[in-house]
Amino acid sequence: MSDGFFHWYRATWGRDDADRFLRAAAAAGLRLANPETGRPAVLTNGPDSWGEQVFVKESELLDLVAEPPGGDITFQFWLNPETDVLSRVRMLDEGGVVQEFDLDGLSLVEREQALVALVRILETDIADCWGFVIDREGVSQDLDWDGLMAGAASTIVPRPDSFGIRREYVAQHPELAGAASVAQGELEVFTLPR
Repeated sequence: MSDGFFHWYRATWGRDDADRFLRAAAAAGLRLANPETGRPAVLTNGPDSWGEQVFVKESELLDLVAEPPGGDITFQFWLNPETDVLSRVRMLDEGGVVQEFDLDGLSLVEREQALVALVRILETDIADCWGFVIDREGVSQDLDWDGLMAGAASTIVPRPDSFGIRREYVAQHPELAGAASVAQGELEVFTLPR
């Protein structure tokens, strides 16, 4: 099992972006409909209830994802009738948004299935990408990724499986000197050998 995560930082976010994302997710095999109810589920985040499913219509989910109440919304994608991937859209103080995907509890096969789908979506919308992090085991979960993606000079140790940061921020990270990377849009992408 994994405690991993995938974070995708975007410069802009609105209804069209949310709609395009949800459609791309469905096309990539991430289903919104709960297998038992046939409806999407958002999860409560307190203060009276944490993690309780609230079933909504797809149009309601789109509204919530496009403009998260209180700055964030958590909902479920489904890989199969037994396996969900928690997704959270969180607005950032400096503008933009981070889409967080929890890989916790997924088997190796399920984790890779989710990552293939998510990377496929990211690659089709790379122009708006501030950065991303793929950490299959969660080794970098304590790093301030929000700050790093906004240009903070924090050290990127331990390194996740793969991450992309804006090219102009690479020089602020001497620990990346000499590390192999690939240019992708405005990002420099670093990937650990597997």
